[in-house]
Amino acid sequence: MNLFIDEIQEIVDFHLALRSLLLDEQLDINCTGSNANMLYSDIAGYLSGRYIEITVYSLSYIEFLNFHKLKNAGESLDVFLKFGGLPYLKHLSLEDSIVFEYLRNI
Repeated sequence: MNLFIDEIQEIVDFHLALRSLLLDEQLDINCTGSNANMLYSDIAGYLSGRYIEITVYSLSYIEFLNFHKLKNAGESLDVFLKFGGLPYLKHLSLEDSIVFEYLRNI
């Protein structure tokens, strides 16, 4: 069984909850958080090496161009610098109001 916990750093004493969940061998636990430094140091200590860290990066400029089918031009670089390289942007119209609303919500 898979268990997904998002923004784990928001849970008070999350390490205690994780340790108790590790006792259930049927669970595959996946945790995410936006504070990578805190997560890495805390989990490393609390879980005694029973974890795998997967670092996720935003798209590079070239990947951004490919995702949005844009040409390598000054205007494209401006858009990338303005909105960033989050992959989900592919599903949005690259308009200020739409993208900035999405970015505010994440």
